[in-house]
Amino acid sequence: MLPTVLFRHWVKSIIIATLSLVLLNNNLFGQIPAGYYDPASGLSGEALKTALNDIISGHTVYPYTSTSTDVWDILKESDRDPNNSSNVILLYTGWSVDAAQEYNSGSGCTREHCWLKSHGFPSESQPAYTDCHHLRPADVSVNSARNSRWYGECNEEYYDAGGTIPTGSYTSSTDWVWKPRDEVKGDAARMIFYMATRYEGEYNSVEGITEIDLEIVDYIPADNYSSLPEMAVLSDLLAWHLEDPVDDFERNRNEVVYGYQGNRNPFVDHPEYVNLIWGDCTPPSTQATNFSSNTVTENSMNISFTRGDGDGGVLVLAKSGSAVDSDPISGTTYSASSTFGSGDEVGSGNFVVYNGSANGINSASGNIPVSGLAQGVTYHFAIYEYNLTDICFNTEELTGSETTIMNCNTPTIHASSMIVSDLTTSSMNLSWTSGDGESRIVIMNTANSYTEPTEGSDPL
Repeated sequence: MLPTVLFRHWVKSIIIATLSLVLLNNNLFGQIPAGYYDPASGLSGEALKTALNDIISGHTVYPYTSTSTDVWDILKESDRDPNNSSNVILLYTGWSVDAAQEYNSGSGCTREHCWLKSHGFPSESQPAYTDCHHLRPADVSVNSARNSRWYGECNEEYYDAGGTIPTGSYTSSTDWVWKPRDEVKGDAARMIFYMATRYEGEYNSVEGITEIDLEIVDYIPADNYSSLPEMAVLSDLLAWHLEDPVDDFERNRNEVVYGYQGNRNPFVDHPEYVNLIWGDCTPPSTQATNFSSNTVTENSMNISFTRGDGDGGVLVLAKSGSAVDSDPISGTTYSASSTFGSGDEVGSGNFVVYNGSANGINSASGNIPVSGLAQGVTYHFAIYEYNLTDICFNTEELTGSETTIMNCNTPTIHASSMIVSDLTTSSMNLSWTSGDGESRIVIMNTANSYTEPTEGSDPL
């Protein structure tokens, strides 16, 4: 067991296990407001970035420090330790610390500007300075070690307290870069993507100020302390975004900040937007159509549809009991299994059950089998066309659903001893000894064979 280290009058508890989230806030797992992203539907590139800017701009600005609700108050809720409601989780270390201490003359935690304020907005008069979508609690000394370093790939782990306490974050002795720990490097990337989308140099009529225009560059700038409104390194941020997908802590954080500021981080809600804006990604123009199902049993079914024009193929997600609620991320390769629950999981509970050509572009897919299902359960499907270059998905998916047959509790004792009596040219009487079924049907045929009834179907 790792020891707890007393440092600057508070305890840093190193988190060494996956956080088991509990319901600390009514916003947890909240739903994206209906229609919130409708103006961005079907767009990509600069058009998508502009549409998202229009959606998320004009947020409610809170003061950095105040006796009223301020940034400290929001971060105490957004970054609350799910296992200790009195604490917050620090971004670069994962340490859980007392939220009430705030800065405490350097003995508490600080507020890290993930997009460094020195790179574009050094004054609190700029809304970016207090935007909680990129502000996170951080250890004072670790935050100081990051300094004004760009976000970029590096491999020298940073040790705090004179090189004695591992942090999980990385730096470099040759390049002016910093890499957050693996568990949050995707979070950091998505915060940077948010900032570059939210701040486009437009006039903010509410605040009476022209906002900064932030841009992400794909190189390490020569000036370590540049005041230019830029952040690096794009290619590394794109990789981190894929390597560390959105998790429940990040989703809850998005909901909390939305509850205060009134705007959301679109790259938490829709991770696929990242590649549509910054990747070389052109999605298929035509999505699959005509979903149907057949050969439904207690534990399996076939689905079919008409293919769109994705030259890479089609990917099918399935979810039990509710609609598929996460899209595949462009640039990511997914493994499929026709046995539900055995393929790759996208988000929570969405499993890849098919990934292939399905008879080719614009063709009927044929019957795609899905097995390993539970009886009497509705399964929801989402079908995505994608292009092979950059594995680029069309996220205007085709959806459908089907319910498996419920087990009918087959009787164990059959009817027996049938007797035919009172036979005439047009009628007869039948009698038998009943089994243990609740009801029974009689099938008659003038030929020598008959078709047995199908379980789950009404025989009348």
